[in-house]
Amino acid sequence: MKVARRIAGEMKKHGIIRNDEYNVYVYGLELVVLKFIAGLIAIIVSIALNTTLFLFALLLFLIPIREYAGGVHAASRGACLFLTEMILLVAQLIWKWNLWKETLQILAILLCMIAVLLFAPSQNEKRRLSQQKRKKFRYISILLCFINVACYGMAFWIGWNLIKIAISLAMMIEAILLILYGIERLKKSLIS
Repeated sequence: MKVARRIAGEMKKHGIIRNDEYNVYVYGLELVVLKFIAGLIAIIVSIALNTTLFLFALLLFLIPIREYAGGVHAASRGACLFLTEMILLVAQLIWKWNLWKETLQILAILLCMIAVLLFAPSQNEKRRLSQQKRKKFRYISILLCFINVACYGMAFWIGWNLIKIAISLAMMIEAILLILYGIERLKKSLIS
């Protein structure tokens, strides 16, 4: 990304970073720029669809479990940006068009809990976890599932449909990403 290279180049030129740190800073700056772009696109789309509150609720429940449970990752940062935006768009359309009924919500929650128990936390070449960290991330992933279920139960009791759908869609997205990770892992074990 030109912007990241330019910023890192200026930082190197002014002595803020050393030559050997340049590539690390370019990588970090690329991530910051892509996350900013992804956030900006998601907010613009949510404003256009009038689903901003739903988007924030969805991200509130999706980001923590995604962080700890993991799941499949796109091959490149550009593909990740595109897939993230498509997932968020589809989730917002499901909310807007009221396509996510309670039976699907409960099935999504159960599917996520099973996927977390089977596959979390995910690992790949970019994300290697020590045995201790794996146990910690697994425990937190399971705990987050139960917190989400408790929040879903409270939202059900209160009658807050937006939160129920946000939680169940967040858990469905995570379930799909973990199942795809499990399939990817299975394919690699069969090849080797």
